[in-house]
This record gives sequence, structure tokens and C-alpha cells, in this order.
Amino acid sequence: MKLSMERGVEATLRPKRICLLKKIACETGWPYTCLFEEMVEGFNIAGLQEPPGVFNLEPRPFTFSPESLDDAAKFLRPALLGKTRASNVDEDAKRLWELTCEEATNLH
Repeated sequence: MKLSMERGVEATLRPKRICLLKKIACETGWPYTCLFEEMVEGFNIAGLQEPPGVFNLEPRPFTFSPESLDDAAKFLRPALLGKTRASNVDEDAKRLWELTCEEATNLH
């Protein structure tokens, strides 16, 4: 399964036991078993997605097509970065950032 992933995705997920997690999810009746295929194939970040059945529905129509999202990214990215800079950072957030940077560094 991991051999079919893109190089960066495979490097990030290499230490993760995805098949075991999927087996546990299926055996416990967790409704969002599509998660594991999406991890391997990639997530749709724009457009309509099927509800996972884990959270309450809060439908929001999408505002960007995948193509227009690429065009808008040059404006959205600075706005999102500004918003995150203004937020409070606790120890958990700091540790998550450190782990993310570590994983990103290991990709190369």
C-alpha cells in the first residue's frame, strides 16, 4: 500500500500502521473507514465531500472550485497566516509544530 503513495506522503506515513488502524476501525464499527483510502490516495480539499458520519452535519456550500482555489491561494495564504499568528499558542500547539517541522525535514 505504501509503495503506491506519492514520495512525500509515503515518507510521512512510513512509520504509521495504517492497516492496523483500519482493522481496528472496522472491528469497532467506526463509520469513517474511507479515511484510510483517502490517506493513501490523497484528500480532496475543494469541492463536495461525502460526510464521514463521525461529526454532526454542518453543510456549507463550497466557494471555490479546485482551479479557482489555486488562483485565490496567493490572497488566502497571507490572510490565513495572519490569522494563525494572532492566535494563542499553548504547549500542545508548540509540540505539534515541532513534530510537523521534523516530519517535513525528514521528507528530503
